Amino acid sequence: MHPSCYNTIMLPNAQSPVKGGGFFFFFMSLFSVFLYGVGVRQRFMDTTQIMLLRISALSALILGILSIYGIVLDIWFLVRTRGLRFLLGITIYFAAAVFGILIAATAIFILVLAGGNIE
Repeated sequence: MHPSCYNTIMLPNAQSPVKGGGFFFFFMSLFSVFLYGVGVRQRFMDTTQIMLLRISALSALILGILSIYGIVLDIWFLVRTRGLRFLLGITIYFAAAVFGILIAATAIFILVLAGGNIE
């Protein structure tokens, strides 16, 4: 190896936790919405349905916030490096933010219609 390789400082990648969290909360939102849909068909208990809606709303809201942060981060990298490779990331984060906000709004709307807290 070239001697200059040993003198470089490895900085942590700021995008990795955002991407990982985005994937996690995206699939968590999808899974909870899927379980809610199955529960409607299979007549799950009301408390279980409310719990699934709360999980869905929370995970989708966190997905939306993480995606907005990812958009800001990718725009910052786009401006800083003048690399167009970040445009795809901005587009994907935008779609995930819209998905997360729509799922959260729908779940919260259904929770409000259901009367909120069912003990």
